[in-house]
Amino acid sequence: MQPLTQAYLQECFTYRPDAGTLRWKERPRKHFRSLFDQLDFNEKYSGREIENQTYKDNTEKALRVNDKYSAHPKRIIWCLMTGSYPARAIGFVSGNKQDLRWCNLCLVSKLSPNYRYKKRDSEASFCVSTNVSTFQILK
Repeated sequence: MQPLTQAYLQECFTYRPDAGTLRWKERPRKHFRSLFDQLDFNEKYSGREIENQTYKDNTEKALRVNDKYSAHPKRIIWCLMTGSYPARAIGFVSGNKQDLRWCNLCLVSKLSPNYRYKKRDSEASFCVSTNVSTFQILK
């Protein structure tokens, strides 16, 4: 199986940054072991929106991308948008884990009890739903 590169993920997903929607694409045969697996997957999932699901303890569920790799939707989105996986954790500016808009995702550090974030240079200014009291700018 291929590693989860930006090119591989672009064959799997479509992402609308303004709306925060991540959807499965109809995936090519090379992503599967058999033609049956490909047809079965595409029939069930192609075009379906992916939501950020959580367990009862509020931790996020990873999405199984293929037989070998799983990833959280926010990490998939980060790779789709930037071309690489982040070295640090990704948080949500608004605190809402269901809001997968690009402007709501940020790099965070777990060095303090409160997550701290650093705005990306490309962060959209129209995202105003921030909970600033729980975030501090990293220096």
